[in-house]
Amino acid sequence: MTALVAAELPASSRRARGLLLGTGGLLLLALESPGIRLAGSGAWESNFGFGLFSALSMAAWVRWKTGKPLWAVARAGGGRLWLCALLQAVCTSLFIAALHFTSVANTVVIFTTTPAFAAVLAHWALGERTSLRTWLGILGALGGIAIVFAGSFGRGGLLGDVFAFGAVAAYAGNLTLMRRFPSLSREAIIGLSGLLIALTSVGFVRGFAFELRAVLILSVLGLVTGPFGRVFVAAATRHLPVAQVSLLSPVETLAATGMAWWWLGEAPLPSALLGGAVVLLALILGLSE
Repeated sequence: MTALVAAELPASSRRARGLLLGTGGLLLLALESPGIRLAGSGAWESNFGFGLFSALSMAAWVRWKTGKPLWAVARAGGGRLWLCALLQAVCTSLFIAALHFTSVANTVVIFTTTPAFAAVLAHWALGERTSLRTWLGILGALGGIAIVFAGSFGRGGLLGDVFAFGAVAAYAGNLTLMRRFPSLSREAIIGLSGLLIALTSVGFVRGFAFELRAVLILSVLGLVTGPFGRVFVAAATRHLPVAQVSLLSPVETLAATGMAWWWLGEAPLPSALLGGAVVLLALILGLSE
């Protein structure tokens, strides 16, 4: 029903709705990076807590929205929904791991390359046209990321950069699939991915003596900002091409970097600032209409 209504809206209204959903979702997601750092828990503990709270939040939302349990909606979605959930789980897990091995700035700057991956995948899987200008933008974005990686050599953050890069690939693949299948329940995808994250992380949790601060922060991130931010961004793919949705990623980058600098005193490295500027310029020139 939602997809049908979206299809009947004028093009300008669909674009405005997509931009609003995408921007709002990314602002919510921007809280995630500094929040995970503030929680102070280990990578596996963060994954488990975030995944569990996300699953509970979306299970309640799906029940309220459809009158059905999360498991029933996920099963009705078939293999496509499960694949989307798996990609989302991989993306979230690698993103959280990246935050434990590299800076917030590096992680979110690398995430701005999502449009490059998304454009390639959309061209291959959906037949969405990729112009020469877009390909040049992609090459420029990859050049900016090379600058970020170069700044991590000798500083101990290279592994985190690799995790962030893997998260980008999974995220772009998930956006492409959800663009291809707009009827899939976004809430069920996020809820199921949270369950997968919790189940795969629980065996590595070193006891369950979470500090109260960690529980409170992870509950806010897992119950509210994380899942609803992802649902909003996923819903934006019903109204905009994948590359345009992912082109909004600098919103999260700028907000998360600013909050990490303000709350944590974590100033971005010069390489992250330079690489981020190159990526942003390349994406604006290469992927904007």
